[in-house]
Amino acid sequence: MDPFFDPTQTMGVSMCHACGFSEKLFGNDAHCPHTFPDSSSADGQLVGQGYAFGRYACNPPQRLIKSLFHHMQAMEPNPPFIVFTGDIAPHGYPGDRVTVTSNSVFSDFCSTKLDIMRQATKYFVSQYPNTPYMFTMGNNDHLPKNTYWQPWIKALGDMFLEEGFIDSKQHADFVKFGSHYKDVDGVRFIMPDLTLFAPGGETSFVKPSTYEKVSDVQKKLALMYPVRERTIRWFGETLAEARKLGLSVYIVGHQPLTTKKGKDELDVEGLHYGRLKDYLSQYADIIKMGFFGHRNLAGLQEIMSPWGTAIIPSLTGPGVSPRGKNQPSFNTMYMDPKTKTILEFEQWTFNLMDENQRALNTDLSYLGQWRQTRGDMYSWRQLSGQMNFTADTLAVTLDHVPRNSKQFFAIEVWKRAGYIGDETPEDYWCKSMHDTNEDMMQCLFPNQDIKCWDMGWLS
Repeated sequence: MDPFFDPTQTMGVSMCHACGFSEKLFGNDAHCPHTFPDSSSADGQLVGQGYAFGRYACNPPQRLIKSLFHHMQAMEPNPPFIVFTGDIAPHGYPGDRVTVTSNSVFSDFCSTKLDIMRQATKYFVSQYPNTPYMFTMGNNDHLPKNTYWQPWIKALGDMFLEEGFIDSKQHADFVKFGSHYKDVDGVRFIMPDLTLFAPGGETSFVKPSTYEKVSDVQKKLALMYPVRERTIRWFGETLAEARKLGLSVYIVGHQPLTTKKGKDELDVEGLHYGRLKDYLSQYADIIKMGFFGHRNLAGLQEIMSPWGTAIIPSLTGPGVSPRGKNQPSFNTMYMDPKTKTILEFEQWTFNLMDENQRALNTDLSYLGQWRQTRGDMYSWRQLSGQMNFTADTLAVTLDHVPRNSKQFFAIEVWKRAGYIGDETPEDYWCKSMHDTNEDMMQCLFPNQDIKCWDMGWLS
């Protein structure tokens, strides 16, 4: 699940997506706030605005995260692990688009993003102090956003260790690669930072003179992208060690390792991406599944070999955040203790519109209800009729679904966790009142600085 936890969020006072903060909320500290609103006060404001648990297309407030953990603890007080598919950090925070140079250090920039992530991490650990979190870096967890920058990775890794979110072994890997692994009950969870494989994903400030005369392509790329190069080697060594120890493997990534074109495509510098896929092929016999996020849409997809063969099944979740015009959601997983194959997964959802309405007539102790998706996508087995979630059973299911209108519709509903609109309620309301794009944006984000109306901030 991608949480995007935002403890400062007060819709209508601050912004849903921003290149600065509202001076109504933060005063002179709007561009680098170091004090955050009292959560109970913020919760009260949200109820009055009709957004007790948040708003579609926005970061979720603290009350929704409290609701999530309240429900999870009622279901399972001591799970063996919890998977986070990246993006702990919310969208639109100071530092997302800073420009770093070879001389930049982390203390040059606003620390708000680290402060917010510390606050979120501290809360997560307090809720499940004895449960390991299988967390991977999302593109929004980076500073600058979408870019691996070593001083930030070091600061973030140190904070995660201090708060007990990762252990010392994970920390040793994280501060080198932004990637790490954790072994639990015969399974190795490998959590690579896949932002390194996206366009502009690494900032290492290597001088062109270092590589421009190198003719061997692989050696040249290794010099151009040193972090990506050592991460690929670490990935292969970590898989090899898992096989030697007799461990099964789950891959936890943010951007899906699939062949989808567009913003999720990771095959920048095809040789590096090809090597990553080659390792997946070599160790497909021990890799049981991939978990991904990023798209704010649920997805069932095969991870392909370099030769186009389906080798590993993957599940992508829409996330706890409703920012992708989806209902907040998460999945429960059931694993065969012997084979480590996933037997079943079930989607749990939170009806944001209904729960916001209920909250208008309750006190702040009301935390809403999470429900299982009904109909044909109640669970993997309900949809597929298959016993286990494997590359073979997923291939059969994906071949059958487009030929069955009922199942196809069920998949479409499941992708957004039950939300079926192309627009948000605010879109409908604002469009009914305004004709121009500027007026529409003013209606949707009434306190957002006009210079922030560049839609690029919504990506």
